[in-house]
Amino acid sequence: MKENGQLRFRVALGNFFTGPGSIARSYRTARTTMMVGKERMPESRSYFYQDLMLPVLLDSLRGGWQANELARPLVRLKAMDNNGLLRRHAAGLVSP
Repeated sequence: MKENGQLRFRVALGNFFTGPGSIARSYRTARTTMMVGKERMPESRSYFYQDLMLPVLLDSLRGGWQANELARPLVRLKAMDNNGLLRRHAAGLVSP
């Protein structure tokens, strides 16, 4: 998609589902893809679920007890990562 046109709007493509409730699920994935995409790549105008799958799937855990449980081992690793090498490497793995 052309990123630098005259129109200034954003578009997000969610996932395709079949069966009952598939349209609503597709919409929710597109909406979350838009939210995550705007946070991670604010300069971009188009976001795709397939490019942001892991952050989109983990977004629903934000702030809940599940997020705390997932973060526990990371907190210990962070404490041992004195020079930040592990964090930089991990960020490179999950960034688009």
